[in-house]
Amino acid sequence: MSRIDDLNSSIQACNTLIGNMNNANAELDKAYSALEGSTNVGKYYTISGSAADNGELSNIRVQINSIKSGINVKITNVRADIDRMNREIEEIKAEEARKAEEERKAEEGRRLQEDEAMEKIIEDAQMDIPEAMIDNQVNSMLNDMSNQLMQSGLSMEQYMQFTGMTMDKFKEQVRPDAVKRIQGSLVLEAIVKAEKIEASDADVDAEIEKMATAYGMDVEQLKKTVSDSDRENIKADLASQKALDFIMDNVKTTAKKSTAKKAEAADDEKPAKKTTTKKSTTKKADDEKPAKKTTTKKATKKEVE
Repeated sequence: MSRIDDLNSSIQACNTLIGNMNNANAELDKAYSALEGSTNVGKYYTISGSAADNGELSNIRVQINSIKSGINVKITNVRADIDRMNREIEEIKAEEARKAEEERKAEEGRRLQEDEAMEKIIEDAQMDIPEAMIDNQVNSMLNDMSNQLMQSGLSMEQYMQFTGMTMDKFKEQVRPDAVKRIQGSLVLEAIVKAEKIEASDADVDAEIEKMATAYGMDVEQLKKTVSDSDRENIKADLASQKALDFIMDNVKTTAKKSTAKKAEAADDEKPAKKTTTKKSTTKKADDEKPAKKTTTKKATKKEVE
């Protein structure tokens, strides 16, 4: 059970509690009205208390101002809890919608990359596809569309009337897509065979578990409905998906190598940095400074005759 299911269950329980409280409040209001009518509200009353230390009974003088129920306060608190849980549900839904949109965009980008990779492979491949195979693929696509229309409450004939299209025109329209599907399928089959790609029984069981989760079914019950031929078809589909993953891994590896080579080429084209040596600004004392002159003091004494 998800967090939203838990919250909705709690909200339902709170609403039931509020209903019970409202019923109890109505009954209490009747009782309080009767009490207020039979009680001198506002007057003082003396109530005998417990014995004091000296053994004498103490009396308590009280005044009844009004008689009220605390149920309304409790109902307010419960409604505040309901508001809080509703806000949490909205926050969870908003977060789930954001994640779903991110996953959709990521899946859309992945599909686009896969289609581009397959188109490049198909362009380089030489295929001679029999017309009968193309016709079978067109009819298969026609049946798929018919099933989708039935889920929407429409028949293929009604669709043709609404769109003004004939069956021959529809087949002609989907024929290029049918050819692409066959070409893609043949490419994947060739890779599965060349690379010896297989899907194990564990892979099939994991795929059935995904299907059960997606459709809200019990896994074991779904496994019982899957025939041996169905399991083989699932294996073939999983092997094709692994072949497609193999292609995309190679595309990514090639792209990384290409990026690395471009980076190396860009580094080679850059001019080499010049190495400059700072000239010494310190002059050599012996070479650049003039020699000091040696002076001899002349005698200043006069000769005595």
